[in-house]
Amino acid sequence: VGWVGSLVWEAGGGGRGGVGEDSNINFNLASLCKDLALYARSLELYEEEVARLVKKFGTRHASVATTYNNMAIVYEQLGQLGKALETYEKALEIYIPALGNNHVDVATTHNNMGAVYRKLGQMDKALETYEKALKIYIPALGSSHVSVANTYNNMGIVYRNLGQYEKALEMY
Repeated sequence: VGWVGSLVWEAGGGGRGGVGEDSNINFNLASLCKDLALYARSLELYEEEVARLVKKFGTRHASVATTYNNMAIVYEQLGQLGKALETYEKALEIYIPALGNNHVDVATTHNNMGAVYRKLGQMDKALETYEKALKIYIPALGSSHVSVANTYNNMGIVYRNLGQYEKALEMY
């Protein structure tokens, strides 16, 4: 990862903010850093991207929410589960007014939050957020979509963790 990390650092301005205000390179580089487990750099780049997007579109734009959603994933990968939930909530606070309650990005954020609640051992809250995701996904995408299947799978994991094996099997 050494040479890639150096390349990402330089391409992102090396901490100097060296990208154009109309570029989404920070978002792309942050996503790459997330995939390479360069989490601190990923968060820096996502923060820069939020600042750029807020300057360009304001605080209530869906692109800001998407960036927060991705930041929350990084916090989750770092084990900062409280910060992840807080950041997912920020995303929802923007997505819902910007896109509506029934947009798939809202469902995806609920699904992501469910995973965090599961990791926190809050199984009832995890199931609740997975149900919210399904109520959006199924009408929007159809019952055989991969996002629906993934959500059912996530619910199965929760039921298995609760020792409710028959219910888990139904979800799988």
